[in-house]
Amino acid sequence: MNIPLNIDWRQILLHLFNFGILAGGLWLLLYKPVKAFMDDRARQYEEREAEAEKRISEAEELRKSYEEKLASAEKEARLKLSESAKAADDAARETIEEAKHMAEQLLTDTRRKAEEERKELLDDAQHEVIQLASDAVRKLLVEQEEAYDSFAASFKDGTDNE
Repeated sequence: MNIPLNIDWRQILLHLFNFGILAGGLWLLLYKPVKAFMDDRARQYEEREAEAEKRISEAEELRKSYEEKLASAEKEARLKLSESAKAADDAARETIEEAKHMAEQLLTDTRRKAEEERKELLDDAQHEVIQLASDAVRKLLVEQEEAYDSFAASFKDGTDNE
């Protein structure tokens, strides 16, 4: 068989067969394990990404929960602060009212005592005036009695002389 251009069909078929075995072997030994490794690696990355997204969403929910708790705590703190301020205002108001009541009571007691002292002073002054008037009358009576006695004595002396 004379082959033009020096082409041997058997060698070509042998080379094709050799190439097929080489390609099949490489496909079985290299491509398939590398492809499986790459697919496995891609699946791991997807799982990690899904897990990271899950953790991010959990963290976001946790953050929202903490923000709500913080807002609730702040609201409760403001409420307690306003309640304590109200209680302090009430206590201050009550103390002021009590002080006013005590001041009024003290003022009333002081006025009553002053009125009693004024009455005592008036009574003492009246007794003193009565005593002074009584003393003055006694003195006047004593003087008049002495004058009368001296008049009577002079009259008696004058009648006895007659």
